[in-house]
Amino acid sequence: MSNGDLKNEIVFDQLGYTYIKKETKRHSTIPSTPGFVGKEEEIKRLKEEFALRHIFIVQGMAGSGKTYLGAYFARQMEDSYRIFFGECQSTPGITLLLKEINDFLVAEGEMGFDLILEEPSLDKFHKIKNLIAILERGNFLLILDDFHYLNEKEQEELIIPFDKFSEKTRLILLTRKTPHLIRSLKPTNVTEISIAGLSEDESILYLSTFLKTENRGILREIFRKTGGLPLALNLFVLLSRYYRIEELLLALPSYAKEVINREFIDRVFATLAEDEIQMLTRFSVFREPVPPKVLSFLYPEGDWEKIFVGLVEKLQLKRTEDDRIIMQPLIRQFAYERCREKRRSHITAARYYQSLDPDLKNGLEAYHHYSEAGESHQEVKILTEIGDKLIRKGQAELLYKMITHSIETDFRKNPELRLLLGKVLQLWGRFDEAITEYEEAFRYSTDPEKKALAQNQIGGVYLCKGDYEKAQNFFEESLSLRKKIEDEGGIAESLHQIGVLHLVKEDYSQASRFLEESLKITRSLGDKVALAETLNEIGRVYFYQKDYQGALLRLNEALSLSRGSGNRRAEATIIHNMGSIYLEIGNPKEAFPLFEESLKIREEIGDRLGLARTLHQLGNLYLEEKDREKAKDHIKRSCLIFEELGSGDAQYPRHLLEIIENADQY
Repeated sequence: MSNGDLKNEIVFDQLGYTYIKKETKRHSTIPSTPGFVGKEEEIKRLKEEFALRHIFIVQGMAGSGKTYLGAYFARQMEDSYRIFFGECQSTPGITLLLKEINDFLVAEGEMGFDLILEEPSLDKFHKIKNLIAILERGNFLLILDDFHYLNEKEQEELIIPFDKFSEKTRLILLTRKTPHLIRSLKPTNVTEISIAGLSEDESILYLSTFLKTENRGILREIFRKTGGLPLALNLFVLLSRYYRIEELLLALPSYAKEVINREFIDRVFATLAEDEIQMLTRFSVFREPVPPKVLSFLYPEGDWEKIFVGLVEKLQLKRTEDDRIIMQPLIRQFAYERCREKRRSHITAARYYQSLDPDLKNGLEAYHHYSEAGESHQEVKILTEIGDKLIRKGQAELLYKMITHSIETDFRKNPELRLLLGKVLQLWGRFDEAITEYEEAFRYSTDPEKKALAQNQIGGVYLCKGDYEKAQNFFEESLSLRKKIEDEGGIAESLHQIGVLHLVKEDYSQASRFLEESLKITRSLGDKVALAETLNEIGRVYFYQKDYQGALLRLNEALSLSRGSGNRRAEATIIHNMGSIYLEIGNPKEAFPLFEESLKIREEIGDRLGLARTLHQLGNLYLEEKDREKAKDHIKRSCLIFEELGSGDAQYPRHLLEIIENADQY
């Protein structure tokens, strides 16, 4: 690469319009803005009107710097606002966006929106109205990038409630086109800001640095035709290596920024060799930065390393700081449209992700690529592999959408999908629907292992419903079948469930016998997830027998295992049980933070039954601390959830609530 090429790449970075690497640890993380320049007028206007308006529409063409403007402004507001920075996607649209906002709120300590999201009687308008009520408790700024990807109905569902009900909360929408409904909103609520490119002086300074001309007339003409868009300016400089400046100006249409961007990219493609075009179009299927070695998967027929170097020099591919490669979004879109091997490339990408460590993120990417390739059987196979991981990570809603999509196509009789769907419904407390799915799984399965699992799951639902006789029948049928087929892991699971049943029935000696037998098998198999769950139940046996040190010993081991395996549901349960021990031995200072941590996790993953139990315990704690209002609030929420789930445990918070309300009358 020549010195000039290197400078081009550096200056392009300084302009701030290369690919923006967004952190993935929290979806609300603000994108980085290295070397942000320009946009002083837009920033100034945002600041001036921020106290007066609460909806801001920032509109600009692709490559105009909307994301950078939003991110740069957000960083200046971090001391005053709690900021969510999210990306809109056409699929699954507003549903995923609201889930991400809920996750952000939970991380910020603001609870309750998850229950609203799951309430079937509320439409999107009223859910977002309730969201605004939560946001109004503090200073929140929501910045939504790529807002144009939401359809008109979803845009209305989001914007209209903010127009009607928000006062303190600020909403910034970064979009390629202004939503059509803006004109119908209160003009006092909305500020519209259109982003152009760099100024004429900024553009001329950049162009004169790299073009072999100081003719200001020509430089002004380039600025006029590009509109100062950084991407267009950069591509013009790149193309000047292959065409005379005058030839480029004549070939380009008159001022039309979107056309110019695509015209430039088209001309860049004309400078590429056939093997470079093939590699670039194949690579365009990737959504995330990946290591360069991926190119060896995509282009096995040639010297991929040499081709890769050429594409980096021509600014079609770019290395990130952690030595991965990406494409500028507009170039990726352009290349993807011209990819004649989409299906093959998506399958190759899916197989690449399958070759990596079998973690959840890689599984989801493999699922996406098989889905895009139309490989529905592979798609379902991946789904059944990652389903339990999604549940443990608190992604039940995403799993539900993926399963129902597959069932609606040609996998209605797939027992594995039915089992997964049953687990999601059981987690959400929709017990009768869960039983139906498990029964369907049992009906369609020809595999005795799957049939035994379905029986075990049905028993678990009846246990939650308080029908112990039916629960025991199903557990024993499952255990009998599992012994017949010598399924060691299944036998351990059935013994575990029977032990839990005896624990609930307060038969502690029998509970201990079955659980210890399950534990012995589980240890021999090295199943950390199952081991943690069984240790947790043994800890509960010790607790009820008032051996609190023995209980804490087992629970601490269980907690370490559950955190190591990423089992969020088990983690919340174990922490809750540790809180119960400290509450029992008269140490509320230790109990409070444990229950609050458990509550946070359970709200985050949508474990409604567990949520009701932790709310009940916190209500007890607040009552002991003489905080009657908080006690009443937590116990009432617990009671409502138990009643919605049809759980017999509703009697306990209901009785406590009656005592508090009767006392309030005197």
